[in-house]
Amino acid sequence: MAETLYISAVDTAKLVRKDLKAAFPGIKFSVRTDTYSMGASIDIHWQDGPTADEVQKVVARYEGSRFDGMTDYKENVYQTDEQGRRVHYGSDYIHTHRHYSAAFLEPVARQVAKDWGIETFNLVDRRSWDDKWDDAYIERDYTQKIGDCTFADYVLHEAASVSAYRRDHQPAPQPEPAGDAPHISSYKGNPILVLPLEDGRAFKFGLTKAQALLEHLEAVRAFAEGGVIPTSVDIEMYNGAELLVLPNGHYPFKFGKSKAQAVIQHAAAVEAFVSGDTLPEPPQPPTPPEPPAPSREEAEQRAARFQELGNNLAEKIEAKRNPAIAQLPPTRRRMSIIESMRLDARALEEVQAALYALADAWQEGTIPGILQGLRDKTQVEHLLRMPSAPEFRDTQAFKRMQRAGLGDSRACAAAKEALQQLLSPDIGQPTVEEEIRRLEMEARLIKIPGYFPTPEPVVERLLRLANILPGERVLEPSAGNGNIADAIRAQHPEADLEVIEISPDLREILELKGHNLVAYDFTNHAGEYDTVVMNPPFENGQDIDHVRRAFYLLKPGGRVVAIMSEGVFFRKDRQATEFRGFLQDFGYEAQRLPAGTFMQSGTMVASRIVVLEKPALRVQPAAPQIQPEPAPAPREMVLAHTAPADVPAEQLHLLTGGDNAIFGNGRRTYFDEEYWKDLPLFKS
Repeated sequence: MAETLYISAVDTAKLVRKDLKAAFPGIKFSVRTDTYSMGASIDIHWQDGPTADEVQKVVARYEGSRFDGMTDYKENVYQTDEQGRRVHYGSDYIHTHRHYSAAFLEPVARQVAKDWGIETFNLVDRRSWDDKWDDAYIERDYTQKIGDCTFADYVLHEAASVSAYRRDHQPAPQPEPAGDAPHISSYKGNPILVLPLEDGRAFKFGLTKAQALLEHLEAVRAFAEGGVIPTSVDIEMYNGAELLVLPNGHYPFKFGKSKAQAVIQHAAAVEAFVSGDTLPEPPQPPTPPEPPAPSREEAEQRAARFQELGNNLAEKIEAKRNPAIAQLPPTRRRMSIIESMRLDARALEEVQAALYALADAWQEGTIPGILQGLRDKTQVEHLLRMPSAPEFRDTQAFKRMQRAGLGDSRACAAAKEALQQLLSPDIGQPTVEEEIRRLEMEARLIKIPGYFPTPEPVVERLLRLANILPGERVLEPSAGNGNIADAIRAQHPEADLEVIEISPDLREILELKGHNLVAYDFTNHAGEYDTVVMNPPFENGQDIDHVRRAFYLLKPGGRVVAIMSEGVFFRKDRQATEFRGFLQDFGYEAQRLPAGTFMQSGTMVASRIVVLEKPALRVQPAAPQIQPEPAPAPREMVLAHTAPADVPAEQLHLLTGGDNAIFGNGRRTYFDEEYWKDLPLFKS
């Protein structure tokens, strides 16, 4: 990693003053540093002049930190200067404070009062807290409402968007020529109609304004031709020129005569735009000549530079992909933060892939000419993030693109297309693993009953106790998001693994992971398995029911390895008492899990691992000449020591511990006597 240049807060303030003076000559700025424990900040004050957004665009790059209030985390920010050095500025944050004079606010307030039919008012200048800046305020009617805001708040809101500096110090920006025919462009993803004006500028508006133009087309025609204006519209004066004001929802639609004449001239294009008909594409500029091919030495230097920039992102991507907050107990807020950070990681991976693609193109000598001006990560990032038809002026992004030789929106669009051709089509798209993580996050947030994912250390203990052999048929009957099933497949790929899950949200995860889902409801599932490994739900004694069912599905000699609630082993209710007798009859092994084992999964319930094996059956022929024994009391039956060969397998299975076992806990439970009365298995 390149050596980092650290610039103190005082020196950073000097750079800020220099840039503000260059960007806004004639405007007086106060730039002060404020130091505090573990950091510093810069406060900028000025009166009237540029808007806060305009100032922020100039000074934003000097902020050395950013703070995430959601995670209570402060992160250092590094920049790359014109010499390609990695720089950290000593001011954590830069705060902008714009002050307003009465002379500046008066025309704004007058226009607001006119638009809303409010009576006159008085503006008063007052000194700011440090006695250095005038701040005007409205002396009366302060609480008068306009919608949800007071009149004063509305005036200040409007003033914040008015740039006195542009109005007083800069000529109006020259828009991009519109060409000689109307055409459709886009702004922030929405279609806009572009009409050419006689002076080479363009009149741009969206669908809502186009509908307003058609609705008041006669008024527009009268305004353009100097006729009588209908009362449904209004005329307003601005800088000595007339503007036509059309009703357009909350914000009126205002424009001058040259634009009205363009609307009348191209009325058919406006109608086609509203109706959705096709308009001509904008005229294409001539293709610029290809720049001269760089030398081999320069190409290798540029390749190494982009490779290094891509490598520098690896650590940050990993920190976003696996944030420290993921190790804390899960909550809805934390899960949302984690998902947001992983989305940031995916965006950074796209930038990294673009940097590597540029490095490869320079190394192989295939770099497109339009991309040869790109030199740093920020330029690449701007290019990837900008819309397909960017509209920007006087912004940091535009200045960076200019330094890359991309001086207008069309050149940027062409460069973006060339860069995307270097990338894989899948770059920027969520992978299967990311989709699985997203679904797992959603499953945690919607709190599926009984769903508490099994931690990896517990899964390892389960599999050691299960002792799965090659070719065995294995079942995970409450698979959840597949933590246990994933480990079984990874450690025992030769096993015949089947999974069951009742939740549709979790089944989607299991399907994406490629598991063999064989049923929805485990309690109704039939089959025979060598091993069942499970973490069943605990609510309402479901862990007892699930373990009994799993034991029923075992082949003779099979094994159940299950996580169960600690309450099963001390509760006094009938279900728990009978189950403990069932375990004693067949013999079991139990291992208590440490307190807090499932804390990361969202529960502190105490639990233990239970291992239960089904006895292997030895079916032998009946011994000859067995002497009859005295008859027992009526309706009592005694189980023979050796099962005859002709006993049906299902009945024999129930006798040895199935769900409806006759001697499941050492005493008779229930059965259909008609089903058994003729069997040689019983003697009366």
